[in-house]
Amino acid sequence: MITTVPHEQLVHLSFPDAQVEAVDLDARARRMALRVDGAWLDSGLARSIGAGELVITGWDRLDVRAYEHGAQKWSNIEFTPLRDICEFLVDESAIVLRGFAKDSGLWTEVAAVGGQIQAAYTAQTDTRSRSP
Repeated sequence: MITTVPHEQLVHLSFPDAQVEAVDLDARARRMALRVDGAWLDSGLARSIGAGELVITGWDRLDVRAYEHGAQKWSNIEFTPLRDICEFLVDESAIVLRGFAKDSGLWTEVAAVGGQIQAAYTAQTDTRSRSP
């Protein structure tokens, strides 16, 4: 069953220990879809909501930068997929994803300035056995 996260709850999404499985970027159409293997929704009571997809569309600008540890500075770079989403921020002006780049391993920030976001997930069923 696919469930959409209500817009007002997007700020409560997090992705601890989750991996980005796939990224589909269409810069011309200003659309990026990220499939993650897990997510948490913390709106009072944190709960795992399972695998899902973030779809970011209609941005005015897509800024991508990486932190160069040796030089101790941020540098603008071409888009590179993230391996994980360690930090996720949503507000009226931007959607910001931070994590480690899949190819270089550098700490990377992807900011969709002026975009919209939708999140949908597949509800998980806990199949672990429990002791009586």
